[in-house]
Amino acid sequence: MPDWTWLATFASGCYLLAVTGALVGVPAEAGLPTAAVATGGALAVWALASWLDDGGYDRLGADRDGATGFFWLLVLYLPYGSLPTLAALDRLLDLPADLVLPATVWALTPVAAWLAFYGGLDRLGLDGRVFERLVGGWLAAVLVGFVAAATLGLTLSRVAVAAGFLFAQAVGVALAARSAGAESEREDGGGGDAGRTPNA
Repeated sequence: MPDWTWLATFASGCYLLAVTGALVGVPAEAGLPTAAVATGGALAVWALASWLDDGGYDRLGADRDGATGFFWLLVLYLPYGSLPTLAALDRLLDLPADLVLPATVWALTPVAAWLAFYGGLDRLGLDGRVFERLVGGWLAAVLVGFVAAATLGLTLSRVAVAAGFLFAQAVGVALAARSAGAESEREDGGGGDAGRTPNA
């Protein structure tokens, strides 16, 4: 059987390595061979993942079972859950598009670590389904707004588009919060913490 904890740790490390390269552009600026930098980085991540899997998580007081949840939070849920807000900021502030998502991933990495490894999801009563509803809610709101604007032939200003993205983000957050509250009520009605399912 594959060691899913090690694989999730290694994949998360490689993802952060790639994001770091996109954010700082060190190989390109220093004239280093990309393949050599990638190979060296992968070996370093391999060693770190092996150390974490072989007792490192325990030494750090982290829950090793949270490695898979950390991967999904880092790669999918947190960055893309906040995508409408990033799009609105890009419209309003003309941020460099190639740096916005990498910078967001790094800013959210400590949040993902707390949620996955240090009991944050349980304390907030969250699981993967909440984040899925967040993304699904804002995606539906954006889609409806786009179809309405296209059907009516509306020409929207940058501020109006940014406001639309922020509205979509609010819809997603509201749906996620409602689903988290409903799940908490079902668990309380079914025997409190005994009905709590593991984090995704």
